[in-house]
Amino acid sequence: MKKVLVALSILIAALAPLTAHAQTAVTWLCPPTGPATCQHPTRITTVPLIGASRTATTAAAPSPMVDCFYLYPTISSADSYNAPLVATTTIRNYVRTATTPFSSSCRIVVPVYAQVTATYLSLSPTVRDRRAAEVAYQSVVAAWRAYMAATPSTRPVALVGFSQGAAMASQLLRREISTHPAELQRIVVAILVGGTVTLTSPRSAHDGLGGLPRCGTIASFRCAYSYDAFTVAPRSGAAAGVVGAPWMYLDGVVPASERTTCTNPVYGGTADGPLIPLLPQADGGYLTYVNRFRAVCLTANSTTYLNVRQITVPGSPTGRNPQPELPSDAGTSRFGLHSLEWDLSLGNIARALHSAIIHWDLRH
Repeated sequence: MKKVLVALSILIAALAPLTAHAQTAVTWLCPPTGPATCQHPTRITTVPLIGASRTATTAAAPSPMVDCFYLYPTISSADSYNAPLVATTTIRNYVRTATTPFSSSCRIVVPVYAQVTATYLSLSPTVRDRRAAEVAYQSVVAAWRAYMAATPSTRPVALVGFSQGAAMASQLLRREISTHPAELQRIVVAILVGGTVTLTSPRSAHDGLGGLPRCGTIASFRCAYSYDAFTVAPRSGAAAGVVGAPWMYLDGVVPASERTTCTNPVYGGTADGPLIPLLPQADGGYLTYVNRFRAVCLTANSTTYLNVRQITVPGSPTGRNPQPELPSDAGTSRFGLHSLEWDLSLGNIARALHSAIIHWDLRH
């Protein structure tokens, strides 16, 4: 089972290359109108510490009242700074794995965007790298504006992103949505994972969450979850999760006075609680484990992060089912748990999203 997490840790870097140059037209992987092409049933197998596993399947919602506007992480390894706007099988397969657990709560809407490719994602960004990040962002803005034009002005939407997708979603909140109050009112919840989102003190409508409050409880809505996961406090040379990290150029210019933020997807707020990992399997299902991992928001060296730890039950392992393990080098890696944080918390994300939508519906 340890091999499962190790394999996941190299998934994004190993994805197949794209080939064309970035375009200006909006290309939809999962369109906001017409047939709902990205809704799928979710099959989850729960593996207990001892005893038989059990599998349950949740159907996709037939007519969800909310959209989930999702921005995927770095997938393209094309030999160009910006990825082409082509809905490849690689992107489609990744998005299906990452978003299927949302299908019971929302209609999944995914644009293809001109992301900075893995080939040129720099740890020593230059002016050229920052220009490529702006090209990526402008393609996201174009998709968002197309989405706004194609959907009713009263239709609520959740904004969800991971890694580079979270950085782009943060910019979208900061630079676009916060400047249009009617659009901000449509946001049910924002869930930004692994994007090194920063906040001003005092808060500003133009910080990394566009002025949205952090979700204080799992029942909160019109608020945001944001976190970067580590097993120990991230060091100053971390690639993400700290102010000044090299990948912060993906989120535009961030004032030095801003600080990182953490909202725990377990319960909202910052309190300790059990993660619900959803580890994707080759057959399209997911494995999950009860109380194998726990998470809490901690602050160290002016950096606030999601601390993830592995729970080991004492005593003889005889008769126990195999359990997944965190990478042994997670504490020394400058990437922390970046490649795993989505899967490790996907069950919590899906639950937080569902809860926000339910409570939004009750209030409207």
